[in-house]
Amino acid sequence: MQAYIVNYTYHNAFDDITKSNSVLENLLIDIKEGNGSIDNWSAPRWASIGDIAFFMEAKTTPQLLSKHQKHLYDMGVTNLTYKEFIRIMPRLCLNKFSENGWIMNSWMTYSETDENNIFAKNSGFSETLIIEEPCELPLSEKTITFYSFDNNPEIAVVGFDSLKQYVFDHQDEIGYFWTDYDLAIPTIKELVLNRELCDRYGGKIFAVGTVSSIPEIEPGAFIEGRKRNPIFANYENVTLLEHPIDIKEFREYITISRQGAITPVFADAFDKLKEEIMKENKLPSNIENAIACPVSLSKVNNKNWLEVSATFRRKFTLESQFRAYYVDRLLKSLSSNHQIYRECTCYHSKSKRNSRPRVDNVIKISDKYLPIEVKLNIRIETDIKRQCASYCEIDKCELNSTLAVPGSKMLQQVLVIDTSFIYLYTHSNHSLEILVALDDIKTQEDVKNFRFILEERLLV
Repeated sequence: MQAYIVNYTYHNAFDDITKSNSVLENLLIDIKEGNGSIDNWSAPRWASIGDIAFFMEAKTTPQLLSKHQKHLYDMGVTNLTYKEFIRIMPRLCLNKFSENGWIMNSWMTYSETDENNIFAKNSGFSETLIIEEPCELPLSEKTITFYSFDNNPEIAVVGFDSLKQYVFDHQDEIGYFWTDYDLAIPTIKELVLNRELCDRYGGKIFAVGTVSSIPEIEPGAFIEGRKRNPIFANYENVTLLEHPIDIKEFREYITISRQGAITPVFADAFDKLKEEIMKENKLPSNIENAIACPVSLSKVNNKNWLEVSATFRRKFTLESQFRAYYVDRLLKSLSSNHQIYRECTCYHSKSKRNSRPRVDNVIKISDKYLPIEVKLNIRIETDIKRQCASYCEIDKCELNSTLAVPGSKMLQQVLVIDTSFIYLYTHSNHSLEILVALDDIKTQEDVKNFRFILEERLLV
């Protein structure tokens, strides 16, 4: 079997907040209601029945929530600072996950409410006034009327205009937020709920399951310019983790894809991730005993990797497979300290360029560091030299979260590896030449010989 992480994020568009639940909300509901089986959730097109999926909430979710909160704040008139506004937002919702659902606090007031009408989830009001300390208002029982919103008790104030005028006249004494955005109330509810969910699940793997159907394309997936993953499959044995696993626990050996929702997890990375999850979580036996690779590759070890991987090298359909079963072992053999640094950020001075390109790998050769770019086939790459050039003449390279090296320690050459050849890009003359065919590296002795040739060719 194979394995992957499917990474979900929050609504990108502000207007979508009240139209539907977040993906995380829906997924949690489906897992709980389906007793471990869920239908029609994201999957890669190459997934097969029996493959393992790790469900993750994106690390970017807190940033999206903050962006939407700031957008809502900017839509109002207020004497509260943004931090004060964020601080009082959760007070809107008491007992958020109780059997009675949402219960409003008395400092929310609405205009034009109708005691005979029950509003839908995304229904709005013409105005909303939030008062920081309602006890400061000169209200009596006659001015407060209780209405219903989603069948839960809430408060409306008769004489809204006079109340609003009173607050505006005493704004030096009363903290308030007013907006005529008609969906302010349901938007606040959704933001508060998802902030709490994010505190528990954001940037973490929170569930594990097994693919139980052949992936299919959702009908109408390519209509209206939709960009989200249109491939879906059913899952079984889906288990919510009692202790979700934070990305910082596995980022050193798994790089979450920035191009889409799916990140393949192969070979040693799968074993490490599974071990990390099982430290504090119980998994179904089929997942505990799983090996994340094709059967023939499950027997690959440090002694036979050249022989076994050579058979499959050109059959890999994903760069991550090529890396896991071939390139990683090759680079460890070439590296002076037998370490591989992944997704390393290159920093250029502002006078040169503002971008911060990430090179696939970096290894140490003697006392210098060599950038590595990995492709399946560079003959279909149109800008490989430009990519390589972006890793040269840099100010520094961030190898991981704790280690950075100055540009003077970086070689002005880049090793490029695809499933056929190893190439060397030399920045001084912008050349890209073949160093060796992978078919000629058949033994550990061949690897040692190539390492000697590589060291001679590098401009140290």
